[in-house]
Amino acid sequence: MSWSKTKSKGWTGKTSAAGGQSSPTVTFDEYCSRGEAATELIYQGRFDEAQSALRSMLDSMVASGEVDSFLLAKITQGMLQIATGRPDPKEALRLVTVSPDDDLLGVGRQFIGQGQTSVPDLMHFSMMVAHSFSCSTSDPPMLASNIDRHMRRVARWAAGEARGSLPMVLSYWRLFLNRVHGGIVPNEALVALREECADPGLAVPMPAERVSFPRVSAWKITW
Repeated sequence: MSWSKTKSKGWTGKTSAAGGQSSPTVTFDEYCSRGEAATELIYQGRFDEAQSALRSMLDSMVASGEVDSFLLAKITQGMLQIATGRPDPKEALRLVTVSPDDDLLGVGRQFIGQGQTSVPDLMHFSMMVAHSFSCSTSDPPMLASNIDRHMRRVARWAAGEARGSLPMVLSYWRLFLNRVHGGIVPNEALVALREECADPGLAVPMPAERVSFPRVSAWKITW
């Protein structure tokens, strides 16, 4: 797959439609409308229907020969929401680790990190990624390192843009670390979290009892 930059929607991947046949043209706005409908299905807990809708969108783009970066990023975010909501920890971990060479959703994950969606979406996705790593205990130091990397991003954004949410973000971070360390976090595994609690009025929090993710941004480019 090759990628080229377009003026309106960032990166567009050029593919070859199967069998040389072109699919009916679907406009960017139509895809966004379908994406909004899929998002509502996710929030209603209708995960199978939402997954089918998002997969259909992706298949349609691939068949058309153009895969838009914004749409692919939003589809990837939706797929991780579904895996998290079901919950399906194995699939969630696959989505946050799969190579871009092996799955288009890996490319979508890269696009989220490159800012192809909104900043709040990036923070939402980073929290879901950290949550996904916390649902495994296979390699606590590796898992904790990934949790720290993603939650540090969210905490620093919250400190500057949504100060009121910072205590909640820090408590989620502590919860994720508790999970991968079996409830007892070594002092050395709290270093990154403590660094973000250095401001006056902050302290290393107790872990949250549960995680509630913020609502994702609309399927609309506003920047």
